[in-house]
Amino acid sequence: MHCRKSYKSRKTQFKVGHVPLNKGTKYDFLPGKVDTKYSRLTLDKFTDVVDTTLDDGCFSTHDVHGSPTDTHTLRPTSSRPKLVDKYMEEEINQELSTYRLFHPQKTANLFNSSYKEHIDMSPNCCGTLEFDESREKQWGLCWIEQLKCSTCHYLSSAMKLYEEVVEDQVTRGRKAAAPNVALQVGLSHSMIGNTALRNILLATNIPAPSRSTMQRTANKVGKKLQEVNEEDMKKRRVYLREIHELRGLAPDHPIRAEADCRYNNGLFSGGGKTPFQPATQKVLTLLENSTSSKMIIGIHTANKLCQKGRLEGKKCPQHEGHCSANIAPDDVIGDEAASIEACVQNIVDKDMDPLAIGYLTTDGDSKTVEGLKKVQKKHRPEIDIINLRDTRHFSESQKREIEKVDFSNDMFPGKTKADRTTMQRRFALDLKNRCTGEFSAAYVQHAGDINRMRRSLSYTIDAIIQCYRGNCGTSCRRYSYVCGGAITKCWDKSYLPKGIKLNISDSDEDKLRNCILHRLGKDGLEKTRFNTNTQKTEAVNRSYQRSNPKIVTYSLNFPARVHSAAHLCNNGIGDSTIAKCEALGTPISRASRVARALRSEQIRQNYIAKYQKSPKFKSRRSHLRRGRYWAHDAKKETQNYEKGLLDKTVVKKAAKPVMSKHMSDHTYYKR
Repeated sequence: MHCRKSYKSRKTQFKVGHVPLNKGTKYDFLPGKVDTKYSRLTLDKFTDVVDTTLDDGCFSTHDVHGSPTDTHTLRPTSSRPKLVDKYMEEEINQELSTYRLFHPQKTANLFNSSYKEHIDMSPNCCGTLEFDESREKQWGLCWIEQLKCSTCHYLSSAMKLYEEVVEDQVTRGRKAAAPNVALQVGLSHSMIGNTALRNILLATNIPAPSRSTMQRTANKVGKKLQEVNEEDMKKRRVYLREIHELRGLAPDHPIRAEADCRYNNGLFSGGGKTPFQPATQKVLTLLENSTSSKMIIGIHTANKLCQKGRLEGKKCPQHEGHCSANIAPDDVIGDEAASIEACVQNIVDKDMDPLAIGYLTTDGDSKTVEGLKKVQKKHRPEIDIINLRDTRHFSESQKREIEKVDFSNDMFPGKTKADRTTMQRRFALDLKNRCTGEFSAAYVQHAGDINRMRRSLSYTIDAIIQCYRGNCGTSCRRYSYVCGGAITKCWDKSYLPKGIKLNISDSDEDKLRNCILHRLGKDGLEKTRFNTNTQKTEAVNRSYQRSNPKIVTYSLNFPARVHSAAHLCNNGIGDSTIAKCEALGTPISRASRVARALRSEQIRQNYIAKYQKSPKFKSRRSHLRRGRYWAHDAKKETQNYEKGLLDKTVVKKAAKPVMSKHMSDHTYYKR
């Protein structure tokens, strides 16, 4: 039988102790003699040098024109270690150099009790007590710590250095730490989420909680926050009934309200991108308009997003288990009538004596009144709901109407048609503000009496036309509410150049009169008879933008963040935070720095809101706007932008424009 010879007996095998001839020999390379055509790069440099988009089987490189170069690269080596990888190569663990969140009183108790135990166990030991990093346990933001002696074998018992949540009912598992729960309260009415908070904590050298732990806590806290806000809105609806009694009205007297919807994507922004409306989340907010506070009394959220349905291919919201979506993906999310119907129906189900709405203020593209009538006729069929127009949106429709009117070429100053069109747009802005100012001043002077306003404003229309003609005299002093004529303060015409006079012909006067009647005529006055708008609703929508920004999708905690933001709008940052923390069993310490800071934030918030409503702030904003238009008139800057200029096959050759010395290199001009 032939036996295979051992490979160790081969003559070519390396022998132990053999010294190669070139061992220790050094070679000197002359500069410039190294062949750089063949090089082995690290993986990072290799991906930057080699064109990996071409599947030609070669490691090819190209110049800026796309032509191959004469450089050849070999297979890459491993990537060079990142900076974060180098921080893992330290032999000495520096865990005790990071920061922790400890309760000061519990930390003092840990050291005091451990110090006494250490003396009793080892009276002659001169060691010091320090945290045992190998035995510490992290619980979200909080820690369970033990102390050990640096000399002897003493080890203290573990102690929780945090307060636990006081729960009404006993639940399975470890009790929640108060800071972990309160943390989700703060995140619910802020713009950042769990991932952003982890990045902030890590940047401050604080060990961050795990994402899964924070998400589970957010889910539990979210349900409670929604209940807190629902109960708060219910109390406010009861408060409105008390206000009616104090005014000498019946408790079930109808109220004025306003409503609007907010979408996470514009309904008209998905042209060609999706067959459905592009929005996936919606919130309808119902506010009362009977008090100056304009409290939020109802909320309805619609959500198409569900992680479980998306990952498992299930139909939402009909699949088993928890589903964060409450409407199907193919439902019409822009149906505002169905939203307010669900919102009011929820109020009717929760309240023993639900409120009735007599006037509802909405914008021009809303059908919420139809849904409101459908629900309210079931429990209060005797009340007829009247839909009022939002004064801000109604004025914008007037502005658009003025811009479309075909006035004569001599009415507005300007050498070219473009100049006259620009002047007409600015005139539309100024006339819109003039009509709004006349209406608001008349509403205050006549105490909202619509009949007296209708009679007096009929003369104001002629005064406005004469004012723009330059005949600002007796007519303005008698019939205008915002222009005192040439003797006293005249209407400043902030959107128009100084000293401008319009050349209004008879035909232009008829067209201009119709534009003014759009706002100050009989129909316009009836639609805006209480001078109400949806500006408070728009402000609430901006608060939703802070807690639920459109660039971040919170599919699971979307309703909780909306209700948390609404609770903050109704109560203020200080009262809202304290109330939500108390409801979750994590009360704020009384007379502490935290309580003083919350009070300071609420005072500052109220001051800013009051200042922005003051005449001083409005006058300053008007002055700045007027200054911008005057600066534009001085520079004569043309700002035209033409889309798809490079994609056009035929471009008309035009004379090269003369650029003003005031125009920057980023100013678009008409070619």
